[in-house]
Amino acid sequence: YGSAFTPTLSSDGKYMVYGSRYEEKTGLVLRDLISGDENWLAYPIQRDEQESVASLGVLPAMAFTPDNKEVLASYGGKIYRIPVSGDNAIEIPFEVDVALAIGPKLDFKYPISDDAEMFANQIRNPKTSPDGKQIVFNALNKLYVMRLPDGKPKRLTKMDLNEMQPNWSPDGKEIVYTTWSDIDGGHLYKVSAKGGKPMQLTTSSALYNTPVWDAKTNRIVFTKGSAQNFKNAYTRGAFSGGEDLAWISS
Repeated sequence: YGSAFTPTLSSDGKYMVYGSRYEEKTGLVLRDLISGDENWLAYPIQRDEQESVASLGVLPAMAFTPDNKEVLASYGGKIYRIPVSGDNAIEIPFEVDVALAIGPKLDFKYPISDDAEMFANQIRNPKTSPDGKQIVFNALNKLYVMRLPDGKPKRLTKMDLNEMQPNWSPDGKEIVYTTWSDIDGGHLYKVSAKGGKPMQLTTSSALYNTPVWDAKTNRIVFTKGSAQNFKNAYTRGAFSGGEDLAWISS
């Protein structure tokens, strides 16, 4: 519980000090290597780096004094001698003369407007219609269709879901796309290129990706992954799991 990191051994082999966590705070644990007993040596100290890549270590390094009666450790910007006996830590005073170069202050202003409309700085998944006259794309997780070269973008649906990865039917009359919501997971939909009420094509929730509409067989081909694996990525920090190559009748 609380994990264990930065183990430091005494020179006589009797003790080990390591960092651990209790609730939300980090502390130092003293372990008697002969009896196996453990006690808090110092708690709390500065927070450890378990959540990060810890390129400089999970916790600053420690050392026992030559007589193994005290542990030298740093936290909170100070250096301490911590008696193994359990007495209070003793601060070791020090001064440092240093010249530190500091770069210019970076202060970027990103004002947020309350206007009814906003300018989208990025679009995703743009696909040109088969006749080359229109383009469909994703902006702010919603789908828009625009006539080329300088038409006004028009929202394709009124769905309250994330809409992504659109693709045209071979005749340019319909658009297939994927959706995602944290509650219902993902599905495949199609809708008229002129907009309107979408039709749900799939019945089982999954992570649907890259739909392509085949002209000869009237099939929609896509990849299908586990919706649960994608939900797990929210807490684990990385998506893993295989995907199937599948098709459905349009």
